[in-house]
Amino acid sequence: EILVTRAPVVMADEISTGLDSATTLDICNALRHNARVLKHTVVVSLLQPTPETFNAFDELLVMAAGGVAYLGPVDEVLPYFEGLGFVCPKDKDTAEFLQEVTLPKGMRKYRSGGGDGDGDYPTTTLQALVGWDGVMRW
Repeated sequence: EILVTRAPVVMADEISTGLDSATTLDICNALRHNARVLKHTVVVSLLQPTPETFNAFDELLVMAAGGVAYLGPVDEVLPYFEGLGFVCPKDKDTAEFLQEVTLPKGMRKYRSGGGDGDGDYPTTTLQALVGWDGVMRW
């Protein structure tokens, strides 16, 4: 359907439902290839993608509390969150980290330096969305 209609923007919601990870990766790679060849935009929502599938994308939109927590290149998301005071452990995949860090419990878990709750780091989703010092970071 996507190729036949030649739609300039394709929106795909939860395309991995009922599929194994290899098939999901194949579909994402095909969508990426077609987007580049046809110079179209493809927007895909995924829940708990594998690291391979996550890395198949160029750009990333992370939403939390009804707002945008991050919008930008996939390879810049971890430095962005580190700049907000949240560090992804080496043994944690990025997608899982992003799902957790956008919730208050995850913010406490991944705060660099452990923090002592004195306001040095964001402690709510809203603070992280705006930037804990009140400056938008996108």
